[in-house]
Amino acid sequence: MLGVRRVHTAKKIGAQVIAGVRSKEQNDARSLGVSDVLAIDDDKAIEKFHLVDAIADTVGGDVAGKLISKIKQGGSFGYTSVLPESATARNPTVKITRVGARPDPSKVREFCR
Repeated sequence: MLGVRRVHTAKKIGAQVIAGVRSKEQNDARSLGVSDVLAIDDDKAIEKFHLVDAIADTVGGDVAGKLISKIKQGGSFGYTSVLPESATARNPTVKITRVGARPDPSKVREFCR
């Protein structure tokens, strides 16, 4: 589940936070004060999802592969888990960065630049 500190840190630096969670966790995510919620286990919801400037992914695998296509040209994709091999080749204009899983507000700022 998305951490309260992570949401508040991102909002404090001016990010609009959209929580990507399992369908059954949507209400809990909304209670954190996020701008929107995306069910990452719902392919149709991901397909309809609008383009964004950046995504921080902690799930990896197929979910990462689907989410990376929702980043605007020149945007950023940070991941902590496994990134599909073809993701970089299929998304050449996206800055892809592996980030540590330890909470660190300076890394959030660095990622958002």
